[in-house]
Amino acid sequence: MVSTGKMLCQCLKGDRQTLLPVLFGLFCTQAVLTAPLAAQTEIIADTTLDNPTSTFFIPDIVPSIDLYFILGGVEQGENLFHSFEKFSVPETVFALFNNAATTENIIARVTGTEISEIGGFIQTANPANLFLANPNGIEVIQGSVPNIFLGGGSFVATTATDILFPNNAVFDQNTTSLDPLLFVSAPIGLGLSETSKSIDIKGSLANLDGGATILVADGINLEGDFGIDSDISSFGGDVALVSVAGGSQVDLVDTFPIARTDTVGSDINFDFANILFRAPNPEIEQLYLFGDNLTINTFSKIALETDNVDGQGAIATFDFQGDINISDTSGLEFTNPNTGGDTNINIRAQNLTANQAFFLFKTASTTERSTINFDIAEDLVFDDLTRFNVSNGGAQGGSDIIFRANNLRVQGDTVFDIRSESSYLEANNNLPRPEVLFDITEEFTQDSSQILVDNYSATGDGADLRIETARFRMLNGSQLTNSPLRGGNGGKILINASEFLELSGRDTAQDGNILLADSNSAGNSGGVEINTGRLILRDGGIIAAGTFFDGDGGAVTINASESVELSGRSERWASGIYADLLKSSGNGKDITIRTPRLTIQDQAVITTGNFQTLNRSLEGLPAGTGKPGNINIFTQDLRLFRESLLSTNANNTDGGNINIETVTLIALDNSDITANATAGSGGRISITAQGIFGTAFRDRLTSRSDITATSDLGAEFNGVVTLNTPDVDKTSSLDKLPADITDASDQIAAACAAETGSSFALVGRGGIQENPRIALNNGTLWQDLQSYVGESNTTDIQQATRPQDIQQSIEQQPVIQPITSWQTDNAGQIQLVSQVTKSADTLSCRQHQNITS
Repeated sequence: MVSTGKMLCQCLKGDRQTLLPVLFGLFCTQAVLTAPLAAQTEIIADTTLDNPTSTFFIPDIVPSIDLYFILGGVEQGENLFHSFEKFSVPETVFALFNNAATTENIIARVTGTEISEIGGFIQTANPANLFLANPNGIEVIQGSVPNIFLGGGSFVATTATDILFPNNAVFDQNTTSLDPLLFVSAPIGLGLSETSKSIDIKGSLANLDGGATILVADGINLEGDFGIDSDISSFGGDVALVSVAGGSQVDLVDTFPIARTDTVGSDINFDFANILFRAPNPEIEQLYLFGDNLTINTFSKIALETDNVDGQGAIATFDFQGDINISDTSGLEFTNPNTGGDTNINIRAQNLTANQAFFLFKTASTTERSTINFDIAEDLVFDDLTRFNVSNGGAQGGSDIIFRANNLRVQGDTVFDIRSESSYLEANNNLPRPEVLFDITEEFTQDSSQILVDNYSATGDGADLRIETARFRMLNGSQLTNSPLRGGNGGKILINASEFLELSGRDTAQDGNILLADSNSAGNSGGVEINTGRLILRDGGIIAAGTFFDGDGGAVTINASESVELSGRSERWASGIYADLLKSSGNGKDITIRTPRLTIQDQAVITTGNFQTLNRSLEGLPAGTGKPGNINIFTQDLRLFRESLLSTNANNTDGGNINIETVTLIALDNSDITANATAGSGGRISITAQGIFGTAFRDRLTSRSDITATSDLGAEFNGVVTLNTPDVDKTSSLDKLPADITDASDQIAAACAAETGSSFALVGRGGIQENPRIALNNGTLWQDLQSYVGESNTTDIQQATRPQDIQQSIEQQPVIQPITSWQTDNAGQIQLVSQVTKSADTLSCRQHQNITS
């Protein structure tokens, strides 16, 4: 069966003008004798048109293939109209439309009540577009050969009731006399009724002559089975699946459907199904899917390939009003392997969820830049081992990749592998660097997943990675990287998270989250810039832009309007910000942090050093030989607790510099600030602060909190530590108590002033009265009924309670002075001191008593 079908295809793809006399000869000798057979009931013409359609049946035109030769109809100008009571083309049937060379559009309607089953071959005698309209439904059935259209034009299958033409002309189910306006131009639209049915593809549908394949219905379902896929194949023509609700209208532009803005969509479903769209032609070609919900399940795939060197690429549009769900090893695959034009992919939906799905994109254009655009109104979710792979080649940087959504979750061991393999150089190009953009309105969550935007080019520049969101969370061992790996320079990581950026949680291997722009080649890192309200790194979460090779590391710039908090570690590394140099001859770049409050605690670090003892996973790697970068911190409140670290230490070169400008610096529990060197000079540490607490400059590291810039080469190679604590009036911030705080007329005694060291002693029984103006009452006296042992004890007690002894004891006590200021001692410790000036113009109460007595 397959071989006979292919033989007929090859025959009918020959000279059609030569073929027709042969078919008529076959008809004259064979078909007349067999015309009444029941097999002729698959295609039945009706008599509703002025010039009715007629059919001739020729059995076994080739072995196991029967031919229906379709004649008649109403033809004028560029359009030919046919009307059928039934139109089905089973696997064993070949349907051939006879048309003149001047015919551009064949419009065939079905007025009966049966669906059209398509499983065989459909051809036009001369190249033309074929519109097949059956409101009852169209089904492409499973068979051993695909249903093939060989018309040289577009194949439009629809369940519309109305075929729309300019000037409000309509060819509908009831039209008998044709309006002359129907012959003026091609159809411009399709109208579905409330009872229009779906199109179901259970077998294979192919357009082999380079024309478009268009399906328009109320529901489109591609349903294969295990081992028997449902396919739509196009070789050089557009493909469009437009699923709209009954009562809707769809516009046509050169047979290509465009849904109107007010059109209500219906669903499109794939199950064991594929669209294989190949675009070898030089013109721009399109893949267009429109509907309400799109479901792609169970080993289904939509694939587009443009492989024309001189082509203009292709456009793929997925436009859905509801949700897109892709699962069970299903996905999208778009490749542009040659040097032709760009491929632009646009995906729009309310929500998109991908579970165990794949997205494969490859571009290599030398003339244009492609675009991959996800525009999701609400939630965009990539989950459960989903793979998103992009290979960007060509001279223009490959693709710009854009994700827009209200919320984005990349989770469940999902991997984004977006590779730059282009020869693009920003310095030699009018186009800016290609970009991977996550534009997420509310929250971007990356959980147990990887987003790798790395440069694999030996010479070209990598893409930039930009994230715009309110809240960005990296959880449970996630990775986000943009690193140069083969020699070309890496792109930049830019994150604008208006509320916060959080890296916390570990994966099952006890690894923290990594935001990485390290250089692993001769190419330079593009660095990291973060602008946010709060930056939180916990549980081994790190931000790194160092270098492991000959390329330079990248700068790390953090602007946090509220705070930066670094704390804890994972099993393998400490939380922190790294621009360090390992196994590298490249130089480091600076770390710059601007925030009102910076807290580093529980072994967290900030480092630009060129040797590493902080990360257990990196122990044993040789130290880098490049020069470390500097650390610049601008804050109001800097706190280091519990073995935290600020370091620009160096091994084979001079230490980097540390510059801190803050109001207060607190460092406790063996938390250090170091710019030490092993084989070079120590760096420079400059700290400008109103107050420095808990730490001090030392010439070596101790178990206390230290500030050091030492060199193992000796004291003459030590760095410089400058602690700038401005000279201020230490009493300027103390509140001055009012000199007269009570009504003088209400005083018990106002004849004398208190001297320094004045005291008050209460001697007697019953405590002090609540109010000095109330007479003393008879207070209850405690009487201990226990007898005392020894007369001497009683005597001692009695003597101790004598008023003159109490007076003498008070006078012998040291005078307690009030605290009025503070100062720093030589060890850097804060001391609270008193500066009391005794007035000589007043008499104390005791002096006043002595004079008057």
